Amino acid sequence: MKPKITEEEAYEIYNDMLDECYPIKIGYINIRTSKALEHDDPIAYRTGFNDYLDIINEDYDISDWY
Repeated sequence: MKPKITEEEAYEIYNDMLDECYPIKIGYINIRTSKALEHDDPIAYRTGFNDYLDIINEDYDISDWY
């Protein structure tokens, strides 16, 4: 049986993945990739999240809110 997660937990997992896999650094400032993408291109952010749901659906039960 797969563990259940909430939509908020799924966003947290997605944001952590984006920040870890695609770091942004301008000068000496680290910028959270997830926040930059969500702010600058919300459609791409949401599309990426939906694609990510397809991946984590194999490991987590998201049927309650999907």
